[in-house]
Amino acid sequence: MAPQGSIEFWNVSEVDVSVYKAGGNQHVVDLAPDASSVQATSPGEKWVVKVKTSGEEIGKVTGTASKQLYEIKVKSGGGKGTPQKSGS
Repeated sequence: MAPQGSIEFWNVSEVDVSVYKAGGNQHVVDLAPDASSVQATSPGEKWVVKVKTSGEEIGKVTGTASKQLYEIKVKSGGGKGTPQKSGS
């Protein structure tokens, strides 16, 4: 199943991408900068993607399991590290 959209963070280095269940700090998974996707663990479950660099949070994206897969792209250069959600 192909990702249903992507979340891109530009101009970041030493990035730490983490996924949490929404409404809490329960850690779900860590993603390396080159990780390709995130999948919610059960239908309808809400999740939060937080991107940090040098310990500072630069972006946060929320979603639900109805949008099961998102591709995480981390790229150097470009903007100011803000999340850009594309796709539907």
